[in-house]
Amino acid sequence: MSPKKKVKAQQTSSAKKKPAKKKKPKLKQRMKDNLAKAKKKMIYQEVWVKGKEPPKFYSFEKKFRGLYFIFIFYSFIMIWAISVPENDASLIIIDLLTFGNPFMFGISIFIFFILLSFLLSIDKLRIFIFEGNHVVKQLVFYAGLIAGIYLLLTIFVGTSINYTTYLLVLSMVWLFLLSSRFYMNARKFSTKIESNFIKKYSRTRYGVALIVPFFILGLLIVFSLFYRSVLVFLALDFFGPNSPANAVMVYTTEMRLIMPLLYLSLVLTMLFIIFEFVFTRSRAETKRAGGFDNFTFALIVMFIFGFQIFQITIFLLLRPETIAAIKDAFGATGSTTVTYIFLFEFLISMYFLTRLIKKLGTTLGWGVLFWKKDGLILFFLGCVFAQTLTRFALTTQVPNQELTIAGDILLMDRYIVSIIMIALLGLTLLIYYLKPHETSMFMRIQRETVSGEDKSMDIIYKLIRSEYIRRGEMFPVNILERDMIKSTQLSKGLVYSLLKRLSDRDMNIKIDINTDNVAFTDNESQETTRILRNLANRIDGHPHFSPGHCQPLRDYNGNEVGHFDITD
Repeated sequence: MSPKKKVKAQQTSSAKKKPAKKKKPKLKQRMKDNLAKAKKKMIYQEVWVKGKEPPKFYSFEKKFRGLYFIFIFYSFIMIWAISVPENDASLIIIDLLTFGNPFMFGISIFIFFILLSFLLSIDKLRIFIFEGNHVVKQLVFYAGLIAGIYLLLTIFVGTSINYTTYLLVLSMVWLFLLSSRFYMNARKFSTKIESNFIKKYSRTRYGVALIVPFFILGLLIVFSLFYRSVLVFLALDFFGPNSPANAVMVYTTEMRLIMPLLYLSLVLTMLFIIFEFVFTRSRAETKRAGGFDNFTFALIVMFIFGFQIFQITIFLLLRPETIAAIKDAFGATGSTTVTYIFLFEFLISMYFLTRLIKKLGTTLGWGVLFWKKDGLILFFLGCVFAQTLTRFALTTQVPNQELTIAGDILLMDRYIVSIIMIALLGLTLLIYYLKPHETSMFMRIQRETVSGEDKSMDIIYKLIRSEYIRRGEMFPVNILERDMIKSTQLSKGLVYSLLKRLSDRDMNIKIDINTDNVAFTDNESQETTRILRNLANRIDGHPHFSPGHCQPLRDYNGNEVGHFDITD
């Protein structure tokens, strides 16, 4: 071979050996990576290794009940104070409990919760307050902090600052959290209704599932017309004679803001249900499955529409012209009616607050930004208390607490949330259109979640069982904490949630032996004892001793005479 050809061949071989250039990740993948990094920075899950004690939290212990009591007690005091007339005897009790100034004391309680949410996120301070003589420490610390904030506000600040705008900011934070939880619960509850509805195969049930969406659509139309009639009746017939100017303003708000949103929501809801019906007929796995998907979607729409009605009603009640018209028309009785509505709102907030706390605890590992478990819960309590305090300030018309331009914008949060809920419904429909076989109105997602949880529970059970067999005695479960987190790839909160479910789960053991066999002739008890003894030896230390496990039972001739089964 000539030198030129050798050189050329070497160049060719070296060119082949050059590593290929790495392709840059796609935009979608880069966005996912950036989101994951942001989540790690903002929302953290602390994993504690062996030899390092995790910090203790007290949110669900008796030591924390004092804070829950302060929150619930003064929330009810603020709601009660809305309906109390100026010369009523009950006002004396409220003044005693709030040191003569309900609003300023309420602001002090609000600042107390927000400040404490930061303080209790510090491990050393939290442990100091809740350990040792915790009753004395808490009484001194809480009383001193509230008294200090109250004196500072009344002496140096007073009501010269418009606190309402700041309260509305945190109230809006809570509203968005509440709305997200309501949307998820509406999906979950609708899916549960469907799952219960399809437990039994029935043509009648399938027929009902086909009719229900159109029935719900008709119901929403009738209810919207009825709601409009009630609003017009209240504005013109009730408010008009006693407060004509305010009545006109209320009517203008109803016709320019409330009803356009209601009509928009109704029209989009109608279109969503119709589109969903078309999509399920053409893109679902089967027509029957599509019919039940449409049934589930209609239920979600109904729940969310009811939530929208409630939110825009609260928005209307908080308008200054509505408050003035109610006082002119009804006097003290009107304030009592509004109080009951706000009390109902508070109870709804409390229900979803508990749901939110449990959900965050199991998915986020109790860490968001600089808040840890106890501090995060107190921050949520502060947001809900800000909502209650806003209702009190606007309804009782506290001096210098009127709505500013920023306040007017923030008060539109309930209006904005209603539009967002409509957009979420549209997004749900779009996802179904793009991936009907994957979503199936969240039923398949729910099945995959349940299946994934069962697998994780099985892993946790095997780890604990293996360690118990190895040790031969009881042991603290936190010894395996790190192994369980690594094996299941779940957060610490979720692992302990599955552990609780494992502890609550019962197992039924069933043994069937048929003695109508030659092997049982003349020695039935001995042969039965032998079979049970062999079974005991086989299942002792068995790695799959859990629901679903089954073993055949055989006589001394090798014939199958029964079964051993474990069920839930």
